[in-house]
Amino acid sequence: MKRQIISGLAAVAAVASVTPAFAGTASGTLTSTLAVVTTCTVGSGGGNALLDFGTVPAQTLTSPLDADTGNSLTVNCDGDAATPTLEIGASSNVVSGFRAMKATVAGVDQFVPYSLFQDAGRTVPFAINTPVSLPPFTAGPNPMKIYGRIAAGVLLKQAPLHTDTVTLKYTF
Repeated sequence: MKRQIISGLAAVAAVASVTPAFAGTASGTLTSTLAVVTTCTVGSGGGNALLDFGTVPAQTLTSPLDADTGNSLTVNCDGDAATPTLEIGASSNVVSGFRAMKATVAGVDQFVPYSLFQDAGRTVPFAINTPVSLPPFTAGPNPMKIYGRIAAGVLLKQAPLHTDTVTLKYTF
């Protein structure tokens, strides 16, 4: 019997030395995210639009000369933009506070000042570097126009081509 008691004690000691397994629960959270952004591009030709005043003879303008961007200016968005703005930068050539197109003839720079407007009546100007609120953009092409005017009284001298570049900055 002694042997059984010793074996029994050894078995109890072996069971007592085993680490018991506990059952339980643990909790945490899983956060899922997705950022959906709208991207827009200006025009299909690398972001360039054209304001073409045409071809006119050398003269002093007796009435304003108007032009608009026509169908050359489109903002393409892949989603909706509720509060877009447009800021038109300064001209490459500012003359007396006006944007100006420039031509160089026989080494002499010639400037033709012009203004840009938000409306066809040319009553609401685009001030230089001032954001202007636009109607909401929808997904897809959003055509828009910028209206230009060369004021009456401006002297147009003969030159091969007067040009200017301004930056268009859309925020959406």
